[in-house]
Amino acid sequence: MPFNTTTENNAGQPKQGIKGNVIYREGKFDSKDNLISNGIIIGVARKIYFYELSGLKDAETNDGSFITMIHSILIDSTHSDKNGNFQAALKPGKYSVFIQENERLYSQVSDDGLFYPVCVYPDSVTSINLYIDYKAHYSE
Repeated sequence: MPFNTTTENNAGQPKQGIKGNVIYREGKFDSKDNLISNGIIIGVARKIYFYELSGLKDAETNDGSFITMIHSILIDSTHSDKNGNFQAALKPGKYSVFIQENERLYSQVSDDGLFYPVCVYPDSVTSINLYIDYKAHYSE
């Protein structure tokens, strides 16, 4: 696979980087993100990749939800625990975040066409929630 890496972060709270949760969502949700039919919302263990800031032009997708190839530089990776919690020490900069889901990469795209963009500031830890929601349906 073109996105495998053996680089992992060390245990302990980073003084600079990214921390957050990986949350799997399935079912029907209303416009306020409330689950309105049978479904689940749970934290999950996954591998998380941090690439240089990347957009749609930097990747190949198979159906719009999953990325088959990224033409950007992989910076680092980490794992979330069984509850979805993760942390990674990273240098200041702008990154795109991807989640490994069933041997494929998954990420949400921002309105300006960037894969989950996040900024790390000097001496700061940015908190984010990463949603795996390709099986979720949202009503207006």
